[in-house]
Amino acid sequence: MASTQDKYYLELSSNPIRFQSVSSVTNVFFDDSNRQVFAVRSGGATGVVVKGPTEESSISFVMEPKGPVISIKFSPNQKILAIQRSKTSVEFVNFPYERDSVEYTQSCKGKNTIILGFVWTGVNEIAFVTDNGIELFQVVPERRMLKALRNQSASAYWFVHCPQSGMVLLSSGTLGHTLQPFLFKPGNIVRLPKFEVEPPSGAPSAGAGGGSQGPGWGVGGPRASGMLPERDVTLGVLYGNPSVLVLRHHRPRPSPSQHSPIPSSLASPASAPPRSLHFSRPPIVPHPPANTPPLGAEIVIYTLQGNSQPKKAHILELNMTGRFAVNIVDNLVIIHHEASKTSVLFDIRLPGETDCGITRHKPVAPPRPIRPFSLRLPQPLPHAPSEPTEIPCDLYSPNWVVFQPDVIIDAKLGCLWCVGIQLEPLAHLMLPSQAPRLVHFLTLRSSLGGEAWHVLLSIMKELILMPTGSTDAERPSYADPNPGSRLTSLAAIFDRLNAVHHEYARAKLSVQKSLPASGSSHLSASQSSNSASQGNSANQQAVLLDQGDMYSNIFIKMGMGQGPETNSKINQSTRSCAENSEESWWAGPRGRFASAVLVEYIRSLSEHSIPVQHYLHEMLINALVRRGAFFQLHQFLQYHVIGDSKPLACLLLSLENVYPAAHTLALDMLRRLSGAHEEIVEVLLSQQQILPALRYVCSHGFDDQISARKYLEAARATGDPVLFASVFKYFEGRNLRLRHGPTFPKGEHCDVYVKHYQKLFGAPDVARAAEWKFFL
Repeated sequence: MASTQDKYYLELSSNPIRFQSVSSVTNVFFDDSNRQVFAVRSGGATGVVVKGPTEESSISFVMEPKGPVISIKFSPNQKILAIQRSKTSVEFVNFPYERDSVEYTQSCKGKNTIILGFVWTGVNEIAFVTDNGIELFQVVPERRMLKALRNQSASAYWFVHCPQSGMVLLSSGTLGHTLQPFLFKPGNIVRLPKFEVEPPSGAPSAGAGGGSQGPGWGVGGPRASGMLPERDVTLGVLYGNPSVLVLRHHRPRPSPSQHSPIPSSLASPASAPPRSLHFSRPPIVPHPPANTPPLGAEIVIYTLQGNSQPKKAHILELNMTGRFAVNIVDNLVIIHHEASKTSVLFDIRLPGETDCGITRHKPVAPPRPIRPFSLRLPQPLPHAPSEPTEIPCDLYSPNWVVFQPDVIIDAKLGCLWCVGIQLEPLAHLMLPSQAPRLVHFLTLRSSLGGEAWHVLLSIMKELILMPTGSTDAERPSYADPNPGSRLTSLAAIFDRLNAVHHEYARAKLSVQKSLPASGSSHLSASQSSNSASQGNSANQQAVLLDQGDMYSNIFIKMGMGQGPETNSKINQSTRSCAENSEESWWAGPRGRFASAVLVEYIRSLSEHSIPVQHYLHEMLINALVRRGAFFQLHQFLQYHVIGDSKPLACLLLSLENVYPAAHTLALDMLRRLSGAHEEIVEVLLSQQQILPALRYVCSHGFDDQISARKYLEAARATGDPVLFASVFKYFEGRNLRLRHGPTFPKGEHCDVYVKHYQKLFGAPDVARAAEWKFFL
């Protein structure tokens, strides 16, 4: 795994999207649905450059100068461009764009209504979000017109949009603390139950003061103190459920005089949308008295549950004050803190302190900065003076603008990054003795499945194969030095791994059987229904560490020297010494620990109704035999801790020389297995127990189908004439019963045995042939 010196578990994408930075003549807009950046120069008169994640989504064109642009977005299929230049209407133009293209306009329906923004809800459907509600239109590009479909009335100060869930959230009420969610469906708008969010602790009443929004691409005006600002609310999706994240500061909001002014150098043109604000700015207050402990901010998470009332479910404790920004990556909530220039991770699926149905969460790992990033510059000319080809970027810059789920934009630098997570450094930053929590965390990483699998496998290797005498420097921070405590941690880890495997198998089986999702809701199944989320999990990349992975990568290496590092040092000349060392290893305390690990893993598999593969039982049997723990082996077999299988029965038969009772245990196991008659007979014949083998086949009623030659050969090989005569007379009696004569059919090739009998006893006595059956 990575060195503990690598303290960065967050990084920016190595190839950012570059665009023209904000200037006096250039406005920059971001479309979070299509993930496109628009650089609009002079209102589009001198060009519009669109940059997207792919070459197909990048385009440039020129528009007619009709005034400053407030917002601009493409439809999902990139065929229609929507442009907002006023507060009451939106203009549309079909693409590909040409100079003579005809623009068509749609005004909002309500009188004295102001358009706060618009979102594309489908290929040909667009929603205007106004201060009086939402208006849904169908765009008919062939006729260059829009058709009204639906509208929902609701007063609003601002709104936030989540493309992943197809929802918008409107702020209303006296202080904006009433949040009204809406869900877009094809041709319809569904109103979901509204809910109230708690105001910040100690917040004064409206009108007590004013404030200003933080600097960004747009400049906000004064607002009443106590109002819930847009920048404090995030709408996203966590583990398939639409969730609202609300930042709460624990200090009263100050008067306008207490706020620092916005630097004029950061102010962008007034035409930029006021929605492009970034770090959430807390109130600036005088220093508290010395005996007053500082209060940190927190993130309150409300989960939207279809027609049910939204539930306040989680609280993320930040333990910091200042300006924050939020990203969501792989269901992890990333909180960026501007003052300390660090970020922290939260996972709401990890256990926390629960009180009245609300779970309080601590950070997954200590705060760490994002990995430093250097921006590549164009290569200089060959004869030009040498200049640096890379410049370091200012991380956590005031110019940063954060969009969901994972986008960070530096407006002045002209870069768009996606935030990524590195799991290896994160694993080393977990608190000591937190291996079960770390494994739980890794198994939840669906979009990071490949990396999570390798990190998880590396952790399991270190926990199981780690020498008992490891020093603190050699031991991982998440590993417990006490073998007993480590075994307890491994038991919890095995339960987690097998629970994930069992849930995945059950969900996959449900999908194969096409079972309908239980319950109904206005939200789609993948958004709000837990049962549907479980059913869809089979289609996601699950982080699974199954029996084959554990055996081939970890268990099979137990006892091979002192682990993977020392195994490579064993050369051919010392192989015999290594074998002796392996035997002593199993006989020592590490061998006892390894046996206990195998027992715990098999126990966990059984508890989660996962069939245990025979090679794990085989390895446990070999481990117990090497340790001489025959009594424990006998108990495991007798009480079916070790399951029955034909390969294990054969293994027990091979152990008869070191443990004589293994022969009886193997036969008992074969008798318990259905369809093992042939194996039992072969075992008895191999032990020269011919008459017991004949009794067994007669008792199970298939004595008429057995081959006489096999039994006669086994009897002759014993060298006992009486035994051979008994077997020979038995088969003569069978011939007399089946064929009305003692003669063996030519197809059985028993002539050699007839001659052998004649050599021993003379001519066969046909009259007494049937009597020999009673000796069996």
